[in-house]
Amino acid sequence: SLVLSSGLTHHYRFFGQPLTWAEAQAYCRRTHADLATVENSEELDLLLDTLRSAGYSSNVWIGLYSEIDWKWSDSYTGTGADYRHWRSDLNEPEFESARQFCVNSGSAGNWWDDDCALKLPFICYSGTPESAIFSLQSEQRNWSSAQRFCRENFVDLATVKTDAENQMLDNKIDSSAWIGLYRDPNLFWSDGSDFLFSNWDSVINPIGSMPVICGVTSSGRLGKWRFLPCETKLPFVCYSVFRKVVKLRLNVENAVDPNDPVLKANILTKASLTGSDRYMKSSYALHTNNFVDLATIKNDTDNQKVESLVPDYYAPWIGLFRDPNFHWSDGSSVIFTSWDPVMNPLGSMTVICGATSYARSGNWKFLPCETQLPFVCYDSPDGVILSTSLLLQPAYHFVNQTLNWTEAQSYCRQKHTDLATVLNSEEQNRLINTLSSAGHSSDVWIGLFSEIDWRWSDGLMGSGADYRHWRTSSNEPNFQYSDELCVSFYYSGGWVTESCSYKRYFICYQAQPHVN
Repeated sequence: SLVLSSGLTHHYRFFGQPLTWAEAQAYCRRTHADLATVENSEELDLLLDTLRSAGYSSNVWIGLYSEIDWKWSDSYTGTGADYRHWRSDLNEPEFESARQFCVNSGSAGNWWDDDCALKLPFICYSGTPESAIFSLQSEQRNWSSAQRFCRENFVDLATVKTDAENQMLDNKIDSSAWIGLYRDPNLFWSDGSDFLFSNWDSVINPIGSMPVICGVTSSGRLGKWRFLPCETKLPFVCYSVFRKVVKLRLNVENAVDPNDPVLKANILTKASLTGSDRYMKSSYALHTNNFVDLATIKNDTDNQKVESLVPDYYAPWIGLFRDPNFHWSDGSSVIFTSWDPVMNPLGSMTVICGATSYARSGNWKFLPCETQLPFVCYDSPDGVILSTSLLLQPAYHFVNQTLNWTEAQSYCRQKHTDLATVLNSEEQNRLINTLSSAGHSSDVWIGLFSEIDWRWSDGLMGSGADYRHWRTSSNEPNFQYSDELCVSFYYSGGWVTESCSYKRYFICYQAQPHVN
């Protein structure tokens, strides 16, 4: 078989806790790759799917931002260079369209930011910036053309430094005219990606005197982008990067050397050009040197082998996916099935991936491919299931250091797997024993936190993810304060909500792969 990488693909994750743009950026960089970058319409659709799945339709931060740096066409930076006369009653400058980077002066000497392609009269100046002589040109040109005319016939477009000079312009202007003030777009992504794709909303974005404005999107506006003050506190979307892998089976009819570098190059070129779009848009494939592929199940015997390997509270990935036809990850034909009768809601997803069900039923179900689950692999050419990788009996580690919840999460991800996840009463008791063995008797952070609904830090979904052991004596979760979005574990076993900024000891877990 031939393995092709189709490039890096963004996986988005929504976080419901309101943060400023800079706080959200810092959080995403600690725990994922960065705030969401959207480089094409496919990624925009993935981002919208993420927001819709979270049931959130209002503004969220993405990684877009713009630096606001107004400049004069003649590069003047002396006394009065910062003079402005914006029309404040209309929130100018308000950046209503994606190309409003140039300034015209209108009635009563008020200034507007406007689309630089708009054709208007314009004002040039001659002399020096300190003693300018202004000249109105009634011919209508766009801003760049007006600038070129002024530079060829005068000095430049008008630089305005005082109320007196602004009044001189107002005396000459009938309706509106270009002046020399402008700004570069300065549109950036937080991760440094080139700004090549856009999805602007036509709406007022008041800039005022802000030096930076930050980007938001919303599933309620079909993902259209706007700008808001960066200090606004909003939910946000992070992204991680996965590499898509496509496997193609090749039948070689002639006696050729498959290791010939020229032959390899030709095959890769043809495969890249002719490979089915269906495969290019398939689920995120797991590529590992330890096995052949995710499990392929060809008959009831294989299905029973998988079932025997899986504890009844796990639902691991197998190699089945649909996009919209059914396929196995290794390219095998789907000749045997064992569907779970439970409905699999598809929503707007174009690709869904297969997992076994939770109760040793041997049945299969579909889930969003971004869901984090254990998985089953095979390492035999004939497809017989030989190996599994499952998170069994996580090892808990008490950390004798006080950190806030986010810092504790970062620590656990660096040193272990993540903050502790607790799926059942057995794990609850093992957590209590871990604290007892450490001689610890106060609250510790675990991985549960709130983003509209309760989630585990490691992204666990499915059976056991809904297990809770709230401290009933204090009516938990009681959200006594609005920032009580993280959960701590008391040594007696009760869980309580607390402000994520509190410094607590904490418990990490280490995933322990088990191979049969």
